[in-house]
Amino acid sequence: MPKKMPGSIQKKSKKMNPIVCVNRSIYPPYPAYPYRMVKVTHPGLDKIGPARFDIRKLKPWLHNKQKSDQWIHGYEIYEYLIAEKILQSCLGLLDLVEIKKRGPIFFRQYFKDKAANAWKSVGVDFNGALFVPFLREEGASEVVLDWCPLNSGMDDRYVALCFPK
Repeated sequence: MPKKMPGSIQKKSKKMNPIVCVNRSIYPPYPAYPYRMVKVTHPGLDKIGPARFDIRKLKPWLHNKQKSDQWIHGYEIYEYLIAEKILQSCLGLLDLVEIKKRGPIFFRQYFKDKAANAWKSVGVDFNGALFVPFLREEGASEVVLDWCPLNSGMDDRYVALCFPK
């Protein structure tokens, strides 16, 4: 029988609890460094959303260009989400923070090789550039909360996650 290595991720045979709890009474942690976010584009939206949600019931959303294996600038996705009134149903930064706390096994179980974007928490940095927060897995042992500039290209790995209606 193989020896278990300390700190290694062991494969779980049982599904993890899919319920995520979010305290929406607090303000989400916008970064001071390295992105130096100075403004939130939709500050009221950060507080909107359920206090508890089932991660399995989130609806993945892709722009039509992403669905057809094309890259698309984040600006185009963001403008579409606003115009079609989808932005309000997207995840926010508080949701990502709570998902990140669940760890890499949880993230991998529900997102596999995708990046989970939180479009309702787009921030503006000190240069006026827009950034969207997202979660991604780094290696096999860490989930990273990162920020993607909206002038970057995004393919079908960059999924907007929406609460069900």
